[in-house]
Amino acid sequence: MKYCMHCGKELVDDAVVCISCGRQVSNYTEVNAKSASGNVWWAFLSAIIPLVGLILYIVWNASKPQEAKLSGIGAIIGVFFRVVFLIVLITVIYSYPQYYYYYC
Repeated sequence: MKYCMHCGKELVDDAVVCISCGRQVSNYTEVNAKSASGNVWWAFLSAIIPLVGLILYIVWNASKPQEAKLSGIGAIIGVFFRVVFLIVLITVIYSYPQYYYYYC
């Protein structure tokens, strides 16, 4: 299988130009499907620490597009869950009646 070295999309065996990004792919690299799909652990790490995911996305955007995409998605998921957690936490804190705090 051939993959575009610029965007990581799968190519037809005799392709000269990538359909996805439009760049010339005469110097292609053959890789197996596992390495082309990226590493899911980067997405997991990025979900735990979104700042790491953002940095990895910026650094890897040109050289490792699949890993960059996974780390960016992980960072977005991490930020989303943190916002939801804060909304739930604030809702729970302010849902208790005010007189509850006077008697404790």
